[in-house]
Formats: sequence, C-alpha cells, structure tokens
Amino acid sequence: MSDKPNEPDDERNPGDVDEPSAAAEPDGIGAPEGESTGPDDAGTLDGAAGVTVDLPEDHGSVAEDSDRSPAGHANRDADREVERLVAAGQSDDEASAADGEVPGTDGMDDQASAADGEVPGTDGMDDRASAAADGDIAGTDATDDAAIPAASAAGADASMRADGESNSDRSAPPARHRFEWWHRQRPRTRRTVRAVVAFVLTGLLSLLAGVMTADFEGSLGPHRADYSVRLNGEVTVDMGPLGALIVDSPLPLNLGVDVLVKEIPIELSTPQTDPVVGLTSDLTSYSQFLANPEAAISDAAYGLVLDVVSRWILYWAVLLVGVALGRLAAHGVLREAVKSAWARQGVPALSVALAVVLVGLPLVEATQTSGGVGRTSRILADTPLAEARITGRLATLVDHYGGYVVDAIDDNTEFYAEAQTNLEAAYAAEADPVAPAEGETPQESPSGESGTAPTDPASDASAAADAADASATDDSATDGSATDGSATDDSATDGSATDGSATDDSATDQADTTESDPELVTMLLVSDLHCNVGMAPVVGAAVTASESSLVLNAGDTVMGGTSVESYCVNAFARGIPDGVPVVVSDGNHDSVTTADQEASAGWTVLHGEPVDVQGIRILGDTDPTLTSLGAPTRPEREETINQMGNRISQLACQLQEDDEPVDIVLIHSPFAGRQSVEAGCATLSISGHLHRQVGPRQLGLGLQYTSASTAGAGSGTPTIGPLQNPSVMTVIRWDPEAGLPVDYRLITIDPDASVDISDWFAFPEVPETFVTGDAEGEPADG
Repeated sequence: MSDKPNEPDDERNPGDVDEPSAAAEPDGIGAPEGESTGPDDAGTLDGAAGVTVDLPEDHGSVAEDSDRSPAGHANRDADREVERLVAAGQSDDEASAADGEVPGTDGMDDQASAADGEVPGTDGMDDRASAAADGDIAGTDATDDAAIPAASAAGADASMRADGESNSDRSAPPARHRFEWWHRQRPRTRRTVRAVVAFVLTGLLSLLAGVMTADFEGSLGPHRADYSVRLNGEVTVDMGPLGALIVDSPLPLNLGVDVLVKEIPIELSTPQTDPVVGLTSDLTSYSQFLANPEAAISDAAYGLVLDVVSRWILYWAVLLVGVALGRLAAHGVLREAVKSAWARQGVPALSVALAVVLVGLPLVEATQTSGGVGRTSRILADTPLAEARITGRLATLVDHYGGYVVDAIDDNTEFYAEAQTNLEAAYAAEADPVAPAEGETPQESPSGESGTAPTDPASDASAAADAADASATDDSATDGSATDGSATDDSATDGSATDGSATDDSATDQADTTESDPELVTMLLVSDLHCNVGMAPVVGAAVTASESSLVLNAGDTVMGGTSVESYCVNAFARGIPDGVPVVVSDGNHDSVTTADQEASAGWTVLHGEPVDVQGIRILGDTDPTLTSLGAPTRPEREETINQMGNRISQLACQLQEDDEPVDIVLIHSPFAGRQSVEAGCATLSISGHLHRQVGPRQLGLGLQYTSASTAGAGSGTPTIGPLQNPSVMTVIRWDPEAGLPVDYRLITIDPDASVDISDWFAFPEVPETFVTGDAEGEPADG
C-alpha cells in the first residue's frame, strides 16, 4: 500500500480487496435475502470486525484455508523472516524481553511489518494468530473459500486504514498556541508567575473593597460621630437637621470622608446630674474641639486608616483561601473548570450582572457628589475652611458665631506653637540640659509649695479645687474615712520635718554617689492634663529635650471619662515620641473607658499589680471614684480612697518581704499613696490631684511628691485654649541599682507662653525614723 497518509482509496494496490467495512454494514450482511442470519446446524463465525460468516457442515481446517489465502502467504513469508533472525542469534522470547518488548513478539522493524501488511511495530503471527486477525477463530474448521478471503480482505483493509491514520498523525504539525512565548517557559516558571499575578490581583481587589467599606466611630466635640470613606473627593460633615459642611477633600485618588454627627453620649450621667451644668459641660467640649480640631481630625484619620488596613488583610485572606479551595475542588485544574463553566450558556451574562450588582451599584453610591449645594461664609475667609460650602441653618450659625470660633482656633494654635518654641529654645540655652554639670551639686529641695499654690493658707482649698466642679467633695469626704490624723497631715504642705531631716550634707552625698553612674533613668512626670490637647506637642518636646526615656502620668488625663474623649488620649499618645513608654495611674476624672483607651494607645495602665519598666518597679491602681462635669463624685467600685491606699500598702510590704521591693507608688490621690511610704514599703510616692506641687518631702519612712497640673488647671478656670495658669512638668533622674531618686527639675510654662527651667534639686534622703508631715489644712477635691 502507499505510505502517503492522504492517498485515496482508488489508488490502493491492485491486490487489495475493496470490501465495505463490517462496522459500516448492518447485521446479517452476506445472508441471502429472506434467510435468517442466526446460527444453523453448522454454526456461524463472528469476524473480528463484526462480520457474520456462515460455516458449512463439511468445513475443513481454518488454518489450512487461511494458509491458502493471500494473508496466509504473507504470514509464511513473515515466519521465514523470523527463522532467519533467530538463526542470526536472536532468541524468541528472551531477546524480546531483553529489548523491552512483550514476550512472544519478534524483533522485526517497522519496515518488515509494513511489508507484511501489518501495523508497524507488530511481528509475524503464527497461523492461528493470523487467522484471528483475519476474522477467523482458531480451532474452527475449513470455512467457505469465498467467505474467508472476503474477511481477510476486510481485515487487510482495516489494517491499511489504521496504518494510514497512524502515518497521518505522525506527519501532522504540532498544535499552535495563542501565546507561543508563554508556552515555551518552564512549567515551574508559569506556575510562579500565575501565583504572583493571583496574589497581586486579589490584593488590589481587597484593598479597593477595604477602602470602600471602611468606617470608624469617633467623636466630634461632645458628639459621637461615624466616619466613612467615600470616592467623591469631598469631606462632608452632616449635622442632621442643622445642615452640613462640605469641603473639597485633600486626600489623593478622589477619596473623601462622610462624617455623620450623632448624639451626645449620656452613658456616664446619673439621675442627680444638673442639666444646666451638663449643658455647660457640652459647651466646654465644643470649645475644646474648636480650640484644637486637629486632634479630633487626626484621631478620625488614624481610625479610618486602621480600619482600611484591617479590612484589607481580612478580605485578602478570604480571597486567597477561596482560590485555594477552588483549586482543591477542581482537582488542580481550576482554570479549565472556569473555562468550562464560562462556555455554558447564560453563565457570562449572569456573571456580568452579578458583578454590576456587587461592585457597580456601591461604586455609584460612593462616587455620588453633593452637586455643589450650599454656600461659603465670609467668616471663614483666610482659614482652611474658606472654600467650605455650608447648607441649612448651620450656615446662619456659622455667620453669627464663626468669628469667635476662628479667633479661638488661631489663638490656641499660636499660643502652644510659641510655648513649644520657647521650651526648645530654653533647653538649647542650657549648658547641661539633661543633668547637672560635672562637679556641680544639686541644690537642696526647696521648702514649702510651688506651682499654683497661693501664699495664704486660708485660700489653699479654692486654689486646689477642681476647675469644673467646685462643689464636689474632697477625697476624704468621699471615702468617709479622713478622720485619722495621717490623712489630714499628708494633705498639707511639706513642713519643718522635711527640711530638718534632709540636710545639705545628705543631699550632697546622695548626689555625689550617683552622679557618676551612667545607668541613671530620666523620667518626665505629667499630671492632670484634663484634655488640654494643646499641650500634647509641648509635652512631646519636653520628652525629647530632656532626653527622658520614660513618662509617668499621675492621672486625670481627660475631663469626664466619656467615650468621645478618646481623641484626647490619642492626641497625647501621638505627641510623645515613639519608643518612649508611658505608665499611667488613672484619676477620678478617668473612667474604665478611659483606661481602655489608654491601653489601646499603648500605655501601661496600673491595675493594682507591680510593673517593671527600665529597671524600676512601679505599683499603683486606678482611682475608685469618678468625677464628671455636671455630676457629683461617685464610686466606680466598692472601695474608698483610704481602703485602696491600705490595700496597695499591704501589697508593697508583701513584695518587700519577698525581696521584690517597690520603688515607686504612682497613684493619683496622695491620700492613697501615703500609706506605702509611711510603712517604709516603698521609696517614693508620686501623685497629682491637688493641682499644686507638694514636696518632694519626707513622710513616714519614705518620700512623697505631688505634682502640679500640666494643663494649667486651677480654681474656676477651664483647661481649654491658651493657658490661664502655669503648666508644670517634672524631670526626675532615678538610680535603678540603688533604688533611689537622685534629683529633679521643674519645667514651667506660664500664661504668657514663656518657659522657665529650674535648677537641679536633690531629693531628700530616705528617713531612717518615722517623719510626720505638718498639717496646715486639707485641699479640696480636684
């Protein structure tokens, strides 16, 4: 036969029988018309190709008849070739097995097979095998001479067709791909590229979803407010029935923010709350916000960014897990499964519709702008809100009162910027800003009080009263146990007992012993910040200039402990340089909510257990009472001030017995800190609360120091806007090895924004005998 794969049937060799294929004919082929094709007495033979052959009764050997057929001649020629190859040294089964062939086949090449009319790769079959290939069953007797050649010819025709198809497959060109360069890459390279593309693509989609769905619940003045991200390039503050303020967004990528102003929270109010005082409190909160709006704005921006990142990571993880599960469900052929599904009728249209619903509609809503509604106000000219559009009644309010707001913001910004500049300049002018000069002896701690304390003892109570709650009872009245003499004594100024025991020689010896020690820890002490966020950058500048590695906060960080005051905590936290730890003992103006906010900001909040920070063991607890504007002081837990002080003292003494002594008791009220130092179970007690400085002084068998207000809190004066009273911060140097304070200095910012940095003062020596304070009256609650 011809080796050409596409040779037509009429050009085949003349010896080939052109019989129709048995598979293409119906059952009963070859039977006379009207006769049954079933088996008769002589039986029938089903050919290999489905041909039914009637066998006569007197049939002879099928092998003999097949030997007389043309196929039989070819088989005999093949047998002779096999015998020749065997004679040449090739064994039959053993040589085939050695060559990797199936035992029983000969080692003939494709050309010999083709010459015999067989499929290349097969060898010569014996007579019985040949008979089977020709449609005979081995063991049957002589068939009809006409039927067997026909069956043999049909088998030869099928063999020739298979040979032609095999040649055609071998000569067909390889399949071509749309991107030949891609399929030339190694499989591992293609898998890596596909994984990277899937990782990046899912990340981008997740980021888009995170931005579009981000929201944050914060505050705006005394109000709760919901912040959400938009894609309309506008910042909209929706004040509800009053109207809205709309300004072009400074954010990139056409990002905007919607601020929905909500109610003023009342979660901390009580039935005894004076509504007039409550409204005054709300006005104070408005003033705090308007005096320094950057703090609330920064807090909201940080919250939104954090929510975007959180949602981004969540959505990204979900998509990657979905892709992995899809590959597992598709048995590693996810792309083929997607192609197969996409090819089904209706799937592309349904997929597009689903994408429009899930992505298109939210995008339309998120990109919708205000349409230019509202008008600008001349009051806001030359301010960042000069181009802001105002709608509704809010526009009238801004026109009437906006001037006061603008002036307050400008005054506040200018004052604290000047104070920060003056503080940095004062430190730059210091020859030795972070420690006494070498060989210089710190001065003896001054006697009496400093800070905002008046000289007339009769007016001391009003000077220390809380700025927002002058009628509130003092700590001793609140806990009902201030009748003991020690509670009265410790509220007074440091007296002669302190000065008498702390001699110049002892202070000098203590300073000389520790001055050469390079391991001293410098701490900055702040207290009673009362949400004066204008001081936040000033406090941060003091930490940097003094090279303090630790900040101690003696409490009263906020005004009422409400959830909306989180921006105050966050403003102070962001003002302090990164990496500087903050340890805080919350006061009576801080609530459990405030403690959670401080912990979220990264501060260490004392809860009645000691903490070790930079080699200093500090013990303290949150104040058991709560004072908020418009409400009387009330207990937050079943414990009084003195009871808390006794509990802290007992724990400090127990730790001392366990050879783990407490260095500092940091607690807001000095009435709760005195017990530990009186018992000699702590070296130093640090407090605030009085809004004036007391000490450092000897008390009992230890030392006590009470800080003045860092926010400039005083009697009848709010802690918003520029300072109305001096602001005080204290720099303390501590020797961790000796467990003793070394020296301190005061940083005072006056109401004219001037800054005074005091000389270094030595701490009094820890007394060896019990020292009683000198009572000169009790301070009021602050």
